[in-house]
Amino acid sequence: FGIGKNAAFAVSLFRTVFYSTLYLDAGAKSFLAQGKAILVSHSDRNRVEKRGVGYWGNADFKAVADTSALPQWLRRQETGTTVASLGFLHEDAWEWQMTESLVRNFFAAILEGTVSFRVEVESGESIEITRDTLPSLFENPAVLKAAEDTGSSADLSFAFALYRALVSPDTRTFEE
Repeated sequence: FGIGKNAAFAVSLFRTVFYSTLYLDAGAKSFLAQGKAILVSHSDRNRVEKRGVGYWGNADFKAVADTSALPQWLRRQETGTTVASLGFLHEDAWEWQMTESLVRNFFAAILEGTVSFRVEVESGESIEITRDTLPSLFENPAVLKAAEDTGSSADLSFAFALYRALVSPDTRTFEE
């Protein structure tokens, strides 16, 4: 459905995204950060093809593990992952467009509790997307309007139908 893994690049004026993650590895906290830019491929003066992808991090495309080498906005205090789109292309109701896309594309993982999201808004408020908030978000007027504005109403309706099938008391699971 849509642009998926490239969504963070699509909303970046610079087509550049930084990721930072804090996770548990054998009970100990581990941290990694890396940046990626997806620009236009081109040929140089000698007609040599140049890739339009660049990475920020350590040598050999390795992520940075030392938080002291990073700006504060890339550091994390709690487990989870930050996805930061540089030069964010601000549109009206962007937070609801992002919420609609996350609900539509990740509803199964959200329902399982393997992933949750928090869309942070400039005002300091946030939209929590969790197993508990998922049912109401599928019917939230702002989410429905965002789907209509972006042409994804049919996909959102289909995702909601699949969600209802998953949570129905009549649903049965079979393994072969």
